[in-house]
Amino acid sequence: LAERIEKCLLEDKAFLQSDISLNTFSARCKIQKHHISQVLNVYMKKSFYRLIAEHRINYVHQRLLEDKVIKIESIAYDAGFNSTSSFYKHFKEITGTTPINYLALMGNRPEHDKSDRLI
Repeated sequence: LAERIEKCLLEDKAFLQSDISLNTFSARCKIQKHHISQVLNVYMKKSFYRLIAEHRINYVHQRLLEDKVIKIESIAYDAGFNSTSSFYKHFKEITGTTPINYLALMGNRPEHDKSDRLI
């Protein structure tokens, strides 16, 4: 079921929808929401919204690798975050650093492999 949840999330990039909820995701994937919650909480040790935030931050990471001149805020909204404060909060929780510090670190590293993931 965990694989099915991930597949559904990635296939149509549902995590990019700013208004995604457990209810809408459940309906889209045809999986009962309590089953999704149980798999996420018990087996994956995270909430639905943490899973969504992780996928969004990985999307931001990939976009930053691909486009060095795009504004962070623009990518944040493209990734489904409703506000920059929400984006900054989740980015720091997941990566351990701020987006600005992360960009500075990227500038000091050799070219990244496009398949790299933050988490």
